[in-house]
Amino acid sequence: RKSKMKNIILLLVIVFCKNSFAQEPTLLGTIKISVENGTIEGDFTLTDLPQIEDYRISLNSGLNVEYFKNRVNENISFKKQYDSKISYESFLYTFQTKNKNSIVLPKSINVKYVGRFPVHKDTTNLNNSGDWKGNIAFSENTLRIDGTQSSWYPIIHDLNNDKRLSKVNYSIEIICNDCSALYLNGNDPIYASKHTFNSKKPTDISLFVGKFNFFFINNNWYLNPDIDEAKMNKFSKITEQFKDFYTEKLGIPYKESIKFIQTVPTSKNNSFLFIDYPTIINIGRGIENGLGSLISEEYPEDKAFIAHELAHYYFGAGEKVFNSPISNSICEGFAEFMSFKATREILSEEIYNGLLQEVFSNIEKKSIYKPISEIKSNEDFINRNSYSYVYFPIILLAIENEIGEQLIWEWMKYLLTTETTFTDYDFLKNGLIKSLGDEEKSNKIIEKYFISDKSLNNALNQLKIK
Repeated sequence: RKSKMKNIILLLVIVFCKNSFAQEPTLLGTIKISVENGTIEGDFTLTDLPQIEDYRISLNSGLNVEYFKNRVNENISFKKQYDSKISYESFLYTFQTKNKNSIVLPKSINVKYVGRFPVHKDTTNLNNSGDWKGNIAFSENTLRIDGTQSSWYPIIHDLNNDKRLSKVNYSIEIICNDCSALYLNGNDPIYASKHTFNSKKPTDISLFVGKFNFFFINNNWYLNPDIDEAKMNKFSKITEQFKDFYTEKLGIPYKESIKFIQTVPTSKNNSFLFIDYPTIINIGRGIENGLGSLISEEYPEDKAFIAHELAHYYFGAGEKVFNSPISNSICEGFAEFMSFKATREILSEEIYNGLLQEVFSNIEKKSIYKPISEIKSNEDFINRNSYSYVYFPIILLAIENEIGEQLIWEWMKYLLTTETTFTDYDFLKNGLIKSLGDEEKSNKIIEKYFISDKSLNNALNQLKIK
């Protein structure tokens, strides 16, 4: 049996926790799609832009720009470049002013583009791997695009403040003559081939269109499900249990219904989950990796994947803003930690212990995990996925072992409700100090787990893991 966790770790190499700005842009325009031909045509205007001097605008590398124009309909000269540290999937654009000595961001921009992508229907011709969150994926009469990595609409990167303005207010018309259903994150799905979606709440705009059915069952939506109504009811029951558990512990309730999307990968072996709140997308096929696998009685531990993705409402995909080089570790580490707690409370002690043993078995004891105080850039991680999904959850478990369950939830609540410019190491550390209210004890824990080069060994010893 293939492990979905392994695929998640391998595929989510580029993961961005959501960032926002005091002033969110507004996106207006039209996108024309053909799921039969794999074509996309976009004509978008991005307004209400902040005045930023050091910025890049990302647009997917498969989208060919016809022009950029300013608010008086004049063509704007642009420079195109690529930098994987800013955006793995996209080209980056900047605009020169008339004197060509600066690249101040215009107050609004209009971009028109076209793109054509492979349409994946015959699984015998698929590569073994090669699908990922930020992929523009045409598969089995549907198109799936995420709202953060793929950059199917122009996304502003404020480089000085390490912010990605992917959350936007929007009014977008979708035209897809060979579609029967349309969905944009921030709205409910609709049966149509043409519709204008609106949102006055800043949203990461994931998109799912094509020929599929959808259902609303017990406060949750299911788009293109590969399970029957009885299993959707079962799925909703466990979803609501996890949501209620997190709400009780943090005092921060979910504000929208979850939309679960089931779709297949553009490769043979990849399977993974991702969230653009309130949308959770499962990419996988068959009994082992479809939506039904997450509520399988044969593998009850897979329900923990639902718990992990729901935890991202708080850390990484919801209203709280995270940035800085350690943001991925904060988001994934705390989401994994929360899923452990929910698993123990709702599923069983046995499943909880089994998941912990899997994490401990995945630790790379010969690898060098720098303490989090020394992480200054992505290069410091060596293996960012192992650091975020394995090492940092172990650190959190050890800290909980020392300070108790109540205080670690207080720490999480502090991180989620306290305003800050950067969610960096100082923010993480100061939150722990504030939550404990004991400076001497705080300093010992910080030295032991955040500063010491032996932080991993310290954590394993605290948990009595050899």
